[in-house]
Amino acid sequence: EIRALNFGRPGDPSSGSDTVVTNNQHLNTISAMNKTLFSYDGKFYAVPKDYEFPNGTLRESLRFWLKEQIVSDDGQSRIRPLCDIKPNMLPKKLYTKYKVSWVPIFAFLEPVLSGLPKKHEEITEEMLTTAYDD
Repeated sequence: EIRALNFGRPGDPSSGSDTVVTNNQHLNTISAMNKTLFSYDGKFYAVPKDYEFPNGTLRESLRFWLKEQIVSDDGQSRIRPLCDIKPNMLPKKLYTKYKVSWVPIFAFLEPVLSGLPKKHEEITEEMLTTAYDD
């Protein structure tokens, strides 16, 4: 018996559940799950090993803060929205940049962003544009 944990976002009905796999049952389902947890250097992280924070405009940064990033060609490996990542789930080289460069900016923008849906999957490009324009 193998127990596979699903590390989804809070509020996601499939997150936090586990799947018991016996005799290869459900293996295809497990291998098809989106990967949002990465293991290297003996630890688990929320980003792949060579990940760098994107450089770009405030509009692009807003998208990265609130929406998932696809980081694999097949679309299965993703980074959760940066607002959902706990700093301790980042490698040391990214931890400081996240705490100093990303968190303060979006804490300042929180009054504008508070009107957006709590479930990031429900945030549309139109909503991002409206939040940016405000």
